[in-house]
Amino acid sequence: MIGALAAVAIALPAAGQEDLPEDLHPADRVLIHSYSSEAMQLLWATTDETTTEPCEIEEGTVYTFTEEEDGVVVQAADGEVLTDGCAVTATDVQGPNGQVNHGTVVSSFVKALREAGYEGGVGCYVQAIARTDYGKGDQQVRVPDANTASEEVNDPEVEFTITEVDCGGTEPETEATSESPADSGEPAAPRAAGKGKGKPDWAGTPGPPPHAKGRGRR
Repeated sequence: MIGALAAVAIALPAAGQEDLPEDLHPADRVLIHSYSSEAMQLLWATTDETTTEPCEIEEGTVYTFTEEEDGVVVQAADGEVLTDGCAVTATDVQGPNGQVNHGTVVSSFVKALREAGYEGGVGCYVQAIARTDYGKGDQQVRVPDANTASEEVNDPEVEFTITEVDCGGTEPETEATSESPADSGEPAAPRAAGKGKGKPDWAGTPGPPPHAKGRGRR
């Protein structure tokens, strides 16, 4: 299903809803995500069957990104890509003491979803991030390291993953992180609970979501 959905929502600019495959279930959503260990930021965007704006992000392509006054700008080798239909958010994932681990990545994502206006169940999105290795292994930053001045990061490179999620049914609990609260020095990431389509109240309205600031120019 993800291949068919990506072909419509990601590859075809301004695809109309009448062009969607007949077997696309209303619960189907797409989470576009990547992680920059250099910038210590989770990049993410969502789209679904109501999206009619263009989104040119593709898997397997190396991008750079910058945060500007009007939002996150994603650049490919040949210039800026259109993200009107999948406005990208860059979420800082550092804990209160500057540490980074899988737990801080997941909990920061949950907070970002709430701040962006996602109501009801968001576990379908959270599960996708909980299953990644973001913030694990060499991507961890422990408290002593966090107190060390780091070099400024310019145009970090990322590759996006496009994950189909089903937000229509009962959501199982998110997987436990690889690091316990005792090891990480902070509370574990909150577990997603409840039912719902995990869809903000502005979904389905024309144009980009209220929190989106991506310019979507080439």
